[in-house]
Amino acid sequence: MHHQGYQISVATFNIVMVSFSRAKNTAGVLDTFNRMEEYGCSPNAFSFQCLIRSLVWSGEILKATEVYRQMLQFGFLPDNFTLNGLIDGLCNTGKVDLALIIFQDMEQRDFNPDAIAHAAVIRGLDKEGRIEEACRMFQEMTGKGLPAVVSTYKGPMGVFSKKHSLQHYAFMNAEKDPGSPAAG
Repeated sequence: MHHQGYQISVATFNIVMVSFSRAKNTAGVLDTFNRMEEYGCSPNAFSFQCLIRSLVWSGEILKATEVYRQMLQFGFLPDNFTLNGLIDGLCNTGKVDLALIIFQDMEQRDFNPDAIAHAAVIRGLDKEGRIEEACRMFQEMTGKGLPAVVSTYKGPMGVFSKKHSLQHYAFMNAEKDPGSPAAG
């Protein structure tokens, strides 16, 4: 392409990567990403996000985490969709502590994970039986004013019902709503 008078840019590579990603061809996405340098191109935030998403979807969670770190070294931050996928993938594969590290790292970079990222961590903590941490994460989420939608309540409700502590759940919410019956 380049020698036919066409200029190859990062946008060209991103288009090819998206095509491979839609075809669920993670090897193609990775190969395209790795060939950018041959053509004098550097990946941009979108390039990294496309690769991370593809790796997460194909179950290559630790490789996705490596690419995430590389993305940060290039000075880019992920969007919420990419961050949510990475955190959810880590939690679903039992790597909750790594998900928490990434979650906290994003907060330290003034990037605020959304309710979906919080819910993924809550579910991950729940799966590991880390009830108190899940409760604290839920309180942190609602304390930030993030919406507690069905997907974010599902994790905490499971946590509390497993421990038969729905009363704890009610009191936790009463702190936010002094007019509730649980506030007493």
